[in-house]
Amino acid sequence: MDLDHIALATLNPTSALAQLVGELGATITEGGDAPDFRWVQSRVGDGKKGMTVEVITPRSDSGDSFLTKFIARHGEGQHHITFKVDSLRDAIDQATLAGYHPTGISFEDPEWFEAFLSPREAQGTVIQLAQANPSPGTWIKRWADHGKRGTPLGRPIWWEDPPEPATNRASLKRIVMRTDSITSSLGLWCGLLGGVPEYETDESIDLSWPGGRILVVEDPGSTPGFERLEVESLVAMPATRIAGAAMHFSQTK
Repeated sequence: MDLDHIALATLNPTSALAQLVGELGATITEGGDAPDFRWVQSRVGDGKKGMTVEVITPRSDSGDSFLTKFIARHGEGQHHITFKVDSLRDAIDQATLAGYHPTGISFEDPEWFEAFLSPREAQGTVIQLAQANPSPGTWIKRWADHGKRGTPLGRPIWWEDPPEPATNRASLKRIVMRTDSITSSLGLWCGLLGGVPEYETDESIDLSWPGGRILVVEDPGSTPGFERLEVESLVAMPATRIAGAAMHFSQTK
């Protein structure tokens, strides 16, 4: 089990990519078409440091799709977090035994098996469990493969060219999730999804996977869900929003 990426839903992918690339120095690695939405992934960091942000947007011909409904109901912003698994069937079995109810289970695409946990069971967000066939390997390998290609993988390349990358490349440090009880959230983040506690306070716990980190912050009485993305940068940068998602910055030396 590994944290692969966080997905942001937007009606304006051109603007989101312009910010990710032009302001944060992100690198577009791949993208493509699905039946009712389009997606493109950017690495905010590099192969050894950082995390991946996926921008998803409804297709113009998708009609009343799930993503159109999501944006109409919730506005632009964080949509899901994807965890890659070696075996989706095993992951579904483990989730079911733990009392979860995976939905949207699909083995139709031989290259991509997937299932989902709903926000009701997943601390206020959608969790995607995915098995890629064949596995693309670690982000160190994927970054090296991207460097050899020199261009994004496009199936197809549907997005507009973003501006030149910012010279000071930022690095996505972690996703921050809000919970009303850290204790009750650990069954998901640690028990099912395999997060490893790095440090803990009375009000938060920082969890890691090979592919990234999630900070779970306790806010009693609040509604669990996405809070913000925390980004490290060599230069001072003000807080902003990209595709509706809050981004906070810390300056590294």
